[in-house]
Formats: sequence, structure tokens, C-alpha cells
Amino acid sequence: MYVRPARAEEREALAEFGAASERYMAEVPAFASRIGARRGNRRRGQV
Repeated sequence: MYVRPARAEEREALAEFGAASERYMAEVPAFASRIGARRGNRRRGQV
């Protein structure tokens, strides 16, 4: 139900923000959290 509008928003974000949007999408799951996913070497509070 929400998939179609979400995909359209992703295309718009890619068009507007390019590589930054690609990096964000690679890090953040679209619909469900990745249980047990590791955050890498990020410092606390950094997004």
C-alpha cells in the first residue's frame, strides 16, 4: 500500500540529492529495521 509512494519519494530524493541520498538509502532500511545490524565505526550521536 505504501510501497508505490515510497519508491516515488526515493526517485525524487535521488534526483535532488544524488550521491548523498544513495549513501543514506544504503545505510537506512526502507520499511523494516535490520535487527542486529551493526552501525560500523560511528560515534555516538552522529547520523
